Amino acid sequence: VTKQAQDVFYAEGLVKNVIRSTKFLDKEFWELPLGLLSRLVLGSTVFAEQFVEFGGLDSSRVQEFLTAPEDSSKAVPTGIVIDTLLIVSQLARISKDFYPHIDSSLIAHGLIAKLLAHPDPSVRAKTCNLVGNMCRHSEYFYVHLVRFKILDVVIDRCSDPDSQTRKFACFAIGNAAFH
Repeated sequence: VTKQAQDVFYAEGLVKNVIRSTKFLDKEFWELPLGLLSRLVLGSTVFAEQFVEFGGLDSSRVQEFLTAPEDSSKAVPTGIVIDTLLIVSQLARISKDFYPHIDSSLIAHGLIAKLLAHPDPSVRAKTCNLVGNMCRHSEYFYVHLVRFKILDVVIDRCSDPDSQTRKFACFAIGNAAFH
């Protein structure tokens, strides 16, 4: 995305409006807005800050992006889960200043362990990467990693049949051991 396009997106509040739009869309139409948000957040710290500022990490929103309702037979489309994981992982990678916001999204409160057992290897790999980035700057999330036995599951992912999952599981364990 060019600098000029970024300036227009910023001035027009694109991130805010895309986040708001998800309230009015059925889940099957979330892939496009989440894909756009993911590209913006991955490409610019300004858009990452806006994502947080405009409620992209609200716990109810993150839960909806990552899990299907218990009474639903439909799973959340994998693309939505992956884009959400990419966004949260990027926020964790950018700065520990985002850690309290990530924490308030409740993603580290047991949901990660479920995602580490997801049938799609790309979701497992992205979740391992998220855990590694959550351990990048400090020990902030360690209490959750211990409480929900997340590191035990990440250790198991080190022998996952998928090579990307194994790679990111080793990355996560290495970062967790660092602090």
